[in-house]
Amino acid sequence: MNVARRKPLTARLGVVAVGHHTYWEQFPGLRAELTAKVEVLIARLRQHQVEVVDFGLFDRAEPAYAAIPRLKAADLDLLLVDLVTYATSSTFGVLARQVDTPMVLVALQPLAAMDYEHASTRMQLGNDDFCSVPEFAGVAMRMGRRVPDVVLGMLHGDAQADAELAQWCRIAHVLHDLR
Repeated sequence: MNVARRKPLTARLGVVAVGHHTYWEQFPGLRAELTAKVEVLIARLRQHQVEVVDFGLFDRAEPAYAAIPRLKAADLDLLLVDLVTYATSSTFGVLARQVDTPMVLVALQPLAAMDYEHASTRMQLGNDDFCSVPEFAGVAMRMGRRVPDVVLGMLHGDAQADAELAQWCRIAHVLHDLR
């Protein structure tokens, strides 16, 4: 027997992308390429009855500090930190220290494997999604915070990553209803 919900499922997820500012001048167009990866993630999340608030790409600690009031005011149920390329721990440290919302790290790379015959630094940077996970986990531990869970996989066509994102959306629904 199914009991109809009286209220529709809802949750509010924040998405913050992180990268490293020194790359933008060295590799024209890379920032736009990485921002497009975030849009793919956001579209996937919106398929699961969640409202998504996009806070943009933080590439230094200063923009992360500046966004803290907006992050706190957004009344989020869950914050996803999208590691679109390598990012320094100082950027994540701001979030780990200042944001009390549960966090999940997301590392979804576009290529299944590097094309080593044609590899370049730019190609590597576009697929460095997991690179900062150990560093960010260490930051959380040193700050006495819970080490965030990680969704690791492919940006496109990854059923396992899709299932994990769907599960996190369901968790956000529960967190929302509990609050």
